[in-house]
Amino acid sequence: MYAALRTHGHHSLLTGVDSPARLLARAAELGLPALALCDVDTLSGLHDFLRAEDRGVRRIVGAELSDPRGEPGRVIALVRDEQGFQNLCKLVSARQLGGDPGDPSARVPANLAASGAGANAAGADDAAEPRFDLVSAVARHQRGLTFIVDHPRLAFALAERVPKEFLYVAIAPGCLRRAARARVERAGPQ
Repeated sequence: MYAALRTHGHHSLLTGVDSPARLLARAAELGLPALALCDVDTLSGLHDFLRAEDRGVRRIVGAELSDPRGEPGRVIALVRDEQGFQNLCKLVSARQLGGDPGDPSARVPANLAASGAGANAAGADDAAEPRFDLVSAVARHQRGLTFIVDHPRLAFALAERVPKEFLYVAIAPGCLRRAARARVERAGPQ
């Protein structure tokens, strides 16, 4: 049985085109039992997703989390229960803020705090390096969530930090070929 577990709605900039209601309608047309709305680094489409007409498709709440440093791979976080929803909100907030507000090591530097600027203030020297660490954040806020990772880097990093029954790997061969080409291009001529 197939279920779409990595669906982007139009709240995902440059990756999704349809509204959550249209995605659910199409899932029903295709006879899918479930659909996970996983907008990139946001929960903006959640309200529309939950309010859309019930068409017999189970709704799964989730988000796709990217690495602010541009490292390859993403983590899809799917909610299993109320604690999972709370943790998903924390993960998305931490990703948006550039650091986990509950993590003492991710505090705003004193020079920014004194100026009243936020952690990612434009023009601040300390803001150039994001403090959000995807793997650490997932490990910290994992209760009630199931994760799907799309890159070996994330699979290995999370394998010892997330119980195996809540961590899945979905790696497409094309992803590995692109990564290998990028490594060769970065290395330059030999």
